[in-house]
Amino acid sequence: MRTPMGLRLERPKAACLILGMVLTTAACASDGGGGSSGLPPTPTPTPAPTPAPTPAPTPAPTPAPTPAPTPAPTPAPTPTPAPTPAPTPAPTPAPTPAPTPTPTPTTPSSGSTEYQRSYGLAAIQASAAFGQGGTGQGITVAVIDSGVFANPPDLTGAISADSTDIISSRGQPNGTDQHATFVAGVIASRFNGQGTIGVAYDSTILNIRADTPGSCGTTSSSGDSQSSCKFDDANIASGINYAVAHGARIINLSVGGSTPSSTAFQTALSQAVAAGVVVTVASGNDGNANPDYPALYAVDPRYQGSVLTVGATDENNAITSYSNRAGSAAAGYVVAPGDNLITNCDGTNCWQISGTSFSSPMAAGALALLLQAFPNLSGKQAIAILEQTADDLGAPGVDSVYGNGLIDLNKAFQPIGAMSVPQSATRVSEAVAVAGTNVSTAFGDAFVRTQALTTVGFDSFGRMFKVDLASGLPTGRPTLVSGGVTPAMQETGVAMGGKGFSLSFTAGAAMPDLDPLRGTARLVQQQQDRADLDLQIDAGHFSFQAWQGQNGMAPSPDLAAASNAFASLAHPTRAVRAAYRFAGLTISTEMGASSRQSFFDYAELQPSSYAMTSVGFARGRWALAGSIGRLDEPEGPLGSLIPGQTSFSMPASTNFATLHADFAALSWLTLSGEGSVGRTRAQSTFLNLATPLISSSWRLTARTQCTGPRGDCTHFELDLAQPVRVEQGRFWALLADVPEAYGDPLYFSRRTFSAAPDGRELDLRLGMDRSWSGLGLLQLQFVTARDAGNYAGQPLSLGVLANWRTRF
Repeated sequence: MRTPMGLRLERPKAACLILGMVLTTAACASDGGGGSSGLPPTPTPTPAPTPAPTPAPTPAPTPAPTPAPTPAPTPAPTPTPAPTPAPTPAPTPAPTPAPTPTPTPTTPSSGSTEYQRSYGLAAIQASAAFGQGGTGQGITVAVIDSGVFANPPDLTGAISADSTDIISSRGQPNGTDQHATFVAGVIASRFNGQGTIGVAYDSTILNIRADTPGSCGTTSSSGDSQSSCKFDDANIASGINYAVAHGARIINLSVGGSTPSSTAFQTALSQAVAAGVVVTVASGNDGNANPDYPALYAVDPRYQGSVLTVGATDENNAITSYSNRAGSAAAGYVVAPGDNLITNCDGTNCWQISGTSFSSPMAAGALALLLQAFPNLSGKQAIAILEQTADDLGAPGVDSVYGNGLIDLNKAFQPIGAMSVPQSATRVSEAVAVAGTNVSTAFGDAFVRTQALTTVGFDSFGRMFKVDLASGLPTGRPTLVSGGVTPAMQETGVAMGGKGFSLSFTAGAAMPDLDPLRGTARLVQQQQDRADLDLQIDAGHFSFQAWQGQNGMAPSPDLAAASNAFASLAHPTRAVRAAYRFAGLTISTEMGASSRQSFFDYAELQPSSYAMTSVGFARGRWALAGSIGRLDEPEGPLGSLIPGQTSFSMPASTNFATLHADFAALSWLTLSGEGSVGRTRAQSTFLNLATPLISSSWRLTARTQCTGPRGDCTHFELDLAQPVRVEQGRFWALLADVPEAYGDPLYFSRRTFSAAPDGRELDLRLGMDRSWSGLGLLQLQFVTARDAGNYAGQPLSLGVLANWRTRF
């Protein structure tokens, strides 16, 4: 024989602990922990039921909530219930606009009274599942118990017509003990504007009465209504068989005992598991280190993965004193709220209940939500999801008290593992984005605004989710004053020369390092000081320069990579330049590359590189230069960072051309202008270019020459620039359309979207350098940017930098 595993009490004193999974004796002791109380009627519909309000006023010790509990489960309705203002005074709340009396929302809100009446829903994050369409509709949960009462208001429409009494000679599915009604209410109380809500509020309850005839409905000497129902293994086994035969996906067993179950029970359980049915079982209320039977079957190899043992937690998410711990069943054990839950409301009264009998149906309801929302899931997979996504309580990992932890439906309704995105009926790719991935600001808001990359993906459990691939490709935002002030340098070097020949070698190091994240320094695992080496040789008409830097050190200003809009995107750490000058012409070639760097612990980045050839001409007050070059970026176009080992990998190459002009307008004023245009090709698993990207960059500068006495110098510079921006080009991708209903066939479409942003960043910079002999150098920068990052509509950005350095 087995007993229910719930705690119930009519009054807040004298709690009744119904020993779960124990070969039953008579009723339970009068001093257990927790309980269920019939809350007295109060003027407002459904009285504040939480802390067993006004417990004393249920004096009339004839509670017997068994007889016809419909009108008012607790008899003798306390002195002041009737004087409620006009019993049912046209309940239309706030009768302002008469039409739309009380538009009942279609989805329960976490702020609604029904949701908040019992803390259990919030504790397991049920609103997250509700918000994603989880209702339990179409899922049948079998409650093998003492028989649900006839027509409980909160369960109207929830009870299956196939409900039965296993004891055919009795033939009465509706019991005389409320235990089963409480269990069913925790699972499936309807979202009907009154009472409270079940975890799977739209599921169907298959009520299977299996209590031993004559064992229920006793009353203790204190007047507390207590469940003394007993259950025979053979009847429970028959109930399991009946549940499987009548389409139950989940069976809840809030009963148990201290000894192993009979052969008949084990056979029935094996057949249920073979049919894909899963079982939630209360762990028991003895406060033991291990659960009782059949909860221990959660780790039996015959049933493992199909049986879930559930312990009880309180409002603080702490395991209750009476709940049996995970113990040897830890791998198949979770916890759920079971202490002082509110259920079985009839409009004026609710019951407050406690025990692992009621944490078990919380888990059953959670499984029903998963099976309904994700029809492809098997019951075993649903249990695995609850176990894997449970909040880890107690000792880290699976432990002997909380097992896997507290059920968390928010996590359970999120993708688990790698997301696979179908690209055709036969081709699937993993949508893996690594932390730190970002798209160049040259694309601005192009990826943010598009809906073309919305598709479906499947997690490691094969569950379908709507995904936006663009969210895995965030656009980086530039620092407004990045590089505005160069770091102070310590330099040392040697120089030598003779007729027509000179050689210089310089080594420098930044002190202090003002911006350790400049450039690509954020990618290296080991922070290094900024430093560089620069070798320059001049021999007649020929010159040669070799430079190497580390940790984001800016290239030598003599190199094109220091200023060219496209070459600088390579973030070079080394470069060489050779030039030949004659008759006012300078022909040069330059190449450089970044170094291999470790992208955190994920992968080694492939270095970007550039090569360019320039021709310059100077005469009088004019100097002109034109360049053509190529930029190769294995990790993403135009300065993007998309590691090559991911599905979003987008290696790119850009051919670019630059025209630069300087004009000495006055002896102390030089005007400069530079414009660049690039043509980029790129390709990835998900994205391809329908047309090459055309991008541009330009800069206009006015700078003064040094003025002032020897040793003192004031220098101004005004600079208006547009950083690299994509002007035209389109991406395309072949992706699955989001189906109207889960499980509908997938249809694929070719999506295209513009790679050009809506915004156009314009940077205005005013700089001043002032040096004093003996006092040092003061640098000021005033910066403003419109549409920063090429995001349209961005507020005007303003920045100021000040830097003073001197030597002692």
